[in-house]
Amino acid sequence: MRRKNTSLRKSYVLMVILPIFFFGIIVMWFSYNRFTKVVYAQLEDEMKKTVNIFMSMYEEDHRGDYSVISANNISALKKGDEYVANDMELFEILKKKTGYDLSFFYGEIRYVTTICTDSGEYRTGSTVSYTIRNQVYEKETEHFYNDVRIEEEKFAGYYVPLHNSDGKTVGMLELIAPSADIRRTVLNAVWPVILITGVLMLLTGAVAFSYAKNIVDSFKKISKFLKAVEKGNLSGELDGKIRIRNDEIGQMGNAAVNMQKSIRKLIERDALTDLYNRRYGDLGLRKVLARIEEEGTDACVCLGDIDFFKKFNDIYGHELGDIVLKSVADILKKCMAGNGFVARWGGEEFLLVYECDIAAAESKLQQVLESVNKLEIEYEGAILHINMSFGVVPANVDGKISQVDEVLNRADNMLYYAKEHGRNQVVAEK
Repeated sequence: MRRKNTSLRKSYVLMVILPIFFFGIIVMWFSYNRFTKVVYAQLEDEMKKTVNIFMSMYEEDHRGDYSVISANNISALKKGDEYVANDMELFEILKKKTGYDLSFFYGEIRYVTTICTDSGEYRTGSTVSYTIRNQVYEKETEHFYNDVRIEEEKFAGYYVPLHNSDGKTVGMLELIAPSADIRRTVLNAVWPVILITGVLMLLTGAVAFSYAKNIVDSFKKISKFLKAVEKGNLSGELDGKIRIRNDEIGQMGNAAVNMQKSIRKLIERDALTDLYNRRYGDLGLRKVLARIEEEGTDACVCLGDIDFFKKFNDIYGHELGDIVLKSVADILKKCMAGNGFVARWGGEEFLLVYECDIAAAESKLQQVLESVNKLEIEYEGAILHINMSFGVVPANVDGKISQVDEVLNRADNMLYYAKEHGRNQVVAEK
């Protein structure tokens, strides 16, 4: 019986393709899982900060204990003398701005929520799982879960216990985001690597055997780069030799770098204005305060707010509101170039950090205000002008660097003064 002839070249190609094929699958799996962990970690951090800020503001504005009032077979949650459901408009605004649904639980029952059914009704009356109830309600600890199920839907959520004035835990506050949206974010981030990995595996058969080791080494460097991203290092650099290659590996390296930049932008930048977002603005402020304390230099912190911004939205709609925010952001970005940094602090409010003394900061802000006042926005045949109010304070008081919360509170007080005394002005702490 004649033996079937085999091709040595084919055998060598298979020896190269199979390891690369399996390695490509590993890279795709690794990328997806690592980026999933990064996104969930960032989501947990964002949710924690959001819920803490919300609770701080809500508790300040709504005094009293939580309780449930029942009448005519209808139960309602109260905070002090006010019904929690009366603030649904506030909760819906929070949902619109953050993308997170919010729920108030009393005991284990969901009494107030922004989560809706397919028919548009709020999903009140449902309960949490035993695990969440035991961890958050019974053990009185905040906790993040990435596998929360509400009926047939899956969510990721952050839970905080609610306490009454006697210290007793009476319920929970829930902040959740659909898992489908999170998976979509991860897939959008990793698809270039998956695509290019697939292309590379298809083209490997045409690659000479002598290049096999070089390919594997390049993959290892990319894998190391991705692992660094997973650990939160979004400023690392990929080997320049990979990035200047004119083949698929070079494309993969650049796609990985572009993905790193995209994730960094997703984490650091506000989607509408392309300014730094609040999270990064807070981080940047902390870095500046730490640096000037070490170097003994000056810095000033300013909070600015667009005057009567709500009227733009109410009269002309949110489309014009977005145009106003983008136009003001462009001016702030240009004026802050070389002077410090600017971040969108929330809504129509902006954080500006100058690395100079208060006199210089006040002078620069006057120039900013003049630029904003000169802005003309044409919309539906109308010429609109913008006014802003600014409150600025020095970070260094009597030779001591203020803490972040303290300096922001002082800047906010100056902004409030500017608003209450005529608006469209710069008020500096003397």
